[in-house]
Amino acid sequence: MVASIFQGLIAKYFPSLAKKITEKVNDKSEEIQYEHKKYLKKDFSTDMKWQSLSTNTNVVAADVVSLDSPLSPKKRGSYGSAEGEVPKLGMLKSLNESMLQALKNLKARGKKESEMVKKLFQDAADGIKGVYERLDIMFLQALSTGVTVIDDENNTGTGIRIDFGISEKNQFGVKAAWNKATATPIDDIENILTNARNAGHVLKYIWIDKVTYNAFKANEQVKKAFAGFLKTNSDYIFRVTREELQNFISEEFGLTIIIIDKVVQIEKGGKRVAVEPWQRGNVTFTTSTDLGTLTYGELAEVDHPVKDVEYSTVDDFILVSLFRTNNPLKENTSVQALAIPVLDNVDSIFIMDTNEAEELDATDDETQGGSGTDANITIWGQSLVKATVISKYNELVDEDVSADITDADLIDEINELSDEEVELLKDELGIA
Repeated sequence: MVASIFQGLIAKYFPSLAKKITEKVNDKSEEIQYEHKKYLKKDFSTDMKWQSLSTNTNVVAADVVSLDSPLSPKKRGSYGSAEGEVPKLGMLKSLNESMLQALKNLKARGKKESEMVKKLFQDAADGIKGVYERLDIMFLQALSTGVTVIDDENNTGTGIRIDFGISEKNQFGVKAAWNKATATPIDDIENILTNARNAGHVLKYIWIDKVTYNAFKANEQVKKAFAGFLKTNSDYIFRVTREELQNFISEEFGLTIIIIDKVVQIEKGGKRVAVEPWQRGNVTFTTSTDLGTLTYGELAEVDHPVKDVEYSTVDDFILVSLFRTNNPLKENTSVQALAIPVLDNVDSIFIMDTNEAEELDATDDETQGGSGTDANITIWGQSLVKATVISKYNELVDEDVSADITDADLIDEINELSDEEVELLKDELGIA
């Protein structure tokens, strides 16, 4: 590494780069909005441990690889590293000889210095936003599933998996998948709220992806409940606006809807693909929007800078460096950070999978016009003695479900169990 050929411009403008980029990201409505910045507080970790990119031109999410791995250039893309308790994120972008010649030509033509500065520091701005994009991916994955997974499908480096420990007691399915006409979202929400209250939690916020929200809004049970709220006939409800639905949900359940509509560009092998960080179909309930911390550490390079490399720190934890390499000639911009979004108070976070629902089997007596009160019931792909299922269910939930309950109604009861209760019931029934 040697000093940049643009030392004069770097000395003049680089120190102010951090402040300007941070202000743009945080304050300008036309800039990319980052969810982790809204709901997490920064927390510095002295021991490198934690406890409990949407693209704009060339802004892509930083990758995650092993902690000691160098940042390697890729096709105007991103790179990074991670290992240990607090992962290392990063991106390296380079101006090649033809790009440097273009900058030289700008200067020769007497173009304004501001134009050269914009082109010279664009990689730094994109790299910083790329780190923010990766943190958003990790945060939204965690909030929608309880787990952050950065795997080889959307990452150039080593995959990592961090489980924040949201109990299966707090994870539920639904009576019927929300993308089906038979879905009963109002019942499903009431089931979550009841279980949360029984556990001592009053839920205040419902987090939902845009596609699932649209299915929820168009659902027949929701429309009828909304019509009842307005004291009108549901036949007159053709379209419910976001504001109207929010007012109804707030009045009926005391919940505020937060819609997540985020797509991030990931680059791997020189190709970009769009990924949705939020697990589509998962609906998360929380007691607060104060969800945890963005835990960060200090890079070793801060205390041991490399000679002739120019450094600047952004947002307290992102280290930006500029340097030149030869053979071939390149001006390199490296962006690195040690950071991870961490969810706190996970015992008060509840997750509902609206894609998950057991259904009446096509071979069941009830689907063939029968009463649904025959001796067997088919569930989880197995034909079971219905009386045994009812008995084990009653023991598990301390209820008294009638022996003459229909298969469909019994399946609805089972669908309202938490994931933990479902596994316990399956164990009692000898289902692997």
